[in-house]
Amino acid sequence: MKKKYLALYLACFMTFPVFLSSCGSISDAIVREDKDEDDEDEDKDDDKDDDDEEEEDEPVYIESIDEDDLFDLLAVIIDNRDDWLVSDDPSAAIDKIGYCVTDLDHNGRPELISIVRSDYDGSNEVHIYEVDEKGKGLDEAKWKYKGLEETSDKYPDFDPDYPIWNYYDKKENETHYLIDNFFDNGNGEFGNAYIDLKYVDGKVTCWTYATYITSDDYEYIFDDGTEVDNDTDFIKHLRDYPKRKNETESYFGIFTKNYSDMDMFEEMDEDAWEEILYASYLVFSGEMEFLTFDETYNPVVTTVTAEDKYDLIAGDWKLYSGEIDGDVSYYDEKSDQTMTLTFYDDKYVDLIEYYKGDVSFEMFEVVECNDYGDYYFAYDDEEGMPSGVDYQIYLITDVDEQYLTLYLDYYSHNDGWLAGFTLTFTRA
Repeated sequence: MKKKYLALYLACFMTFPVFLSSCGSISDAIVREDKDEDDEDEDKDDDKDDDDEEEEDEPVYIESIDEDDLFDLLAVIIDNRDDWLVSDDPSAAIDKIGYCVTDLDHNGRPELISIVRSDYDGSNEVHIYEVDEKGKGLDEAKWKYKGLEETSDKYPDFDPDYPIWNYYDKKENETHYLIDNFFDNGNGEFGNAYIDLKYVDGKVTCWTYATYITSDDYEYIFDDGTEVDNDTDFIKHLRDYPKRKNETESYFGIFTKNYSDMDMFEEMDEDAWEEILYASYLVFSGEMEFLTFDETYNPVVTTVTAEDKYDLIAGDWKLYSGEIDGDVSYYDEKSDQTMTLTFYDDKYVDLIEYYKGDVSFEMFEVVECNDYGDYYFAYDDEEGMPSGVDYQIYLITDVDEQYLTLYLDYYSHNDGWLAGFTLTFTRA
């Protein structure tokens, strides 16, 4: 799966994404500011009015909807599903469809979010439907866009696999969600837009506070129009916005199917929808682990056994290409830098990196199989590790008689996932 929304952190690695030990510290670039506990406590304390001033009513902020109320509200969403179910359109560039339940504004009236995604250009189409004030029907949200206007794809990426950072503005009683948006303008320009999204009074406002664009060169643009020529200042801007002292993370429990399987949405009865949408809301409210939801409602189905897959993996491979968010570099025996893999029948792998024909790095690791039937291997030795990275995981995402594709992820013990990119190999 492509982790597009942190592409900028790999900007200095675009020449060749495999060999990162000479680059600067990734974790230094993306480490979030430590929370100031005193400031956080102050934000959570109620402002005390003077005795002679009339006390103001506390704003409505519902952390978690009462279970009985939630089922009643979900029934409204399900009864009106003709409003939000995506219709079959063979002419549309649709690859995946997803649905989730949230309460973005924490007013106690949940929203149904429908997400249509195209894998070709990474674009989304997002619609939000909130239970109306009478609790009888649904109101579709209107969208408003502010800030930078550098992208053709306006909708943010509601990614089912990663947390969405958010912060609460107590003064305005508004929750803001920081969501990335990978875009491809179709003219050789692509990149990431960084969006501050809020949902208030039936209106979604997306403020694009920063954009990273690459074509022949890289552009880093702030929401005040300032442009910088280096990723260091740009990343600092992202890290500092909006001071993040109240920042928390949340997941969206998105029930996702391929477009080819969309008929099942029409065939699901009320009980099936109630179960899934209830679980989806529990993910949003933090009452259910995202992985539990994902494994239950978005299971990976395969007809190929793990052993059959490893039979294809076993053997010798040589690097063919490396890709970061659409930017592809190709390699052969004449390249200064390259890599080979040898997978042995007893499930070990020998990875060797070369620089100008000489071995520059080598690892010998155990190959393991995860619960999804995918093979992977990991490396956590300091030797050859990029600065700021504590361990790296190589996940084999696809293999056939000719090609093997793996996704390389970098992790820090403190910051979690840092960056990732795709490597493709051919039979040696």
